[in-house]
Amino acid sequence: MTTDLKGRTDGYHEALERLRQRPRWFGPDWLGRIREEAFARFDRFGFPGRRVEEWKYTSTRALAGTEFLSATGFAAIPPEGVLESTRIPELRCHRLVFVNGRFRPRLSSFLELPAGVLLGSLNQVLAE
Repeated sequence: MTTDLKGRTDGYHEALERLRQRPRWFGPDWLGRIREEAFARFDRFGFPGRRVEEWKYTSTRALAGTEFLSATGFAAIPPEGVLESTRIPELRCHRLVFVNGRFRPRLSSFLELPAGVLLGSLNQVLAE
């Protein structure tokens, strides 16, 4: 299962080390274990290549060669009117808004939820 893209994981190691310095990222123990196991698997196998059946028609080279940065803060707010221009009035549904990958509850709208259903960021839901 090893691929020729395995060696392109160095930047991800550095990013994981930075995240390990932020305990909130790992959340509860059970979630931290899942994240550590997932990264150990990624560390072992790297990015999937065309020899992996499920990925044989999808190249991950561009993904492997891209450096990703964590979004910081909530400074970005969509320009006035952008959200309203994307709304479909006839569609009665929940609207979850994410800005730079972060859930923005003040920009989102929710209908009545069934009992036991929670909508929110992972941190918020885990805290409840």
